Amino acid sequence: SYLQAERDLRGYDAKLHWIHATAHAADLLAALASSPQLTQKESAGILSAVSTRLATAPDVFTQGEQDRLAAAMLAVVRRPEFEAAKFEQWLTAMQSEDRDVWTATTPQQLARYQNHSYLYRPCSHVWRLSLTCRT
Repeated sequence: SYLQAERDLRGYDAKLHWIHATAHAADLLAALASSPQLTQKESAGILSAVSTRLATAPDVFTQGEQDRLAAAMLAVVRRPEFEAAKFEQWLTAMQSEDRDVWTATTPQQLARYQNHSYLYRPCSHVWRLSLTCRT
């Protein structure tokens, strides 16, 4: 996907101003996730793209990208055909990976931890709310 292939992860550049490719791609994914035409496979692809972007970003996102990535994920979570068990597995795996970062940290692992952490906060809040609303 474009989000996975994009290598220019700058948010703001003093000369070029806003570049923000990750945030703009996340906005597009959120809009697509809101479409009734989106298939379950395509919804899963959105979650996979966001997850891969987080796992491969060499730096910490600092310009609000994580909030917009979270919005794309949450647009998928709110879909009626959403598979909650798979999302819970992903969150659990992410938390486990983040706990392990403190034993042998490289700059890339620390960036991944920070990006996970910043994305996890809004995701977990809305996830808990969605579970409450479903019961």
